[in-house]
Amino acid sequence: MSLVLGKGGDMARFMDFDTTVAGKKLVGAKTPGLASLLDSRRVASCQLPMGGGLAFNYAATAVDASLLSLFSEFAAEQELVTKFGLLAAGEVMNPGEKRMVLHHLARGELSGKVLREGRDFRAFYEGEA
Repeated sequence: MSLVLGKGGDMARFMDFDTTVAGKKLVGAKTPGLASLLDSRRVASCQLPMGGGLAFNYAATAVDASLLSLFSEFAAEQELVTKFGLLAAGEVMNPGEKRMVLHHLARGELSGKVLREGRDFRAFYEGEA
């Protein structure tokens, strides 16, 4: 299935995982053995700062440079950065139900106000707390 959503210059194509080139590569990819990966150098290199003094460390996951490259290829093919922007802006992201996906508004506005037909959806979520 392929579907195009968005408006203006921000359009995104929605494709089923198994119809993408990168998805097919991921299905056939080998998962590395964690025992062969885990050492102090890996622990240091798999640290990602998250803000607020926190960090995410994925050293104990069975992912190597080859899989990270495939994930990156998949993200590019699936236009995930564009799709995240559309979701944050309040675009319709659930085409089957023709609705927005607004869970993120419970935590804040990621890309400005989400307004539709005069309704401020962040204000709605704040009122539900």
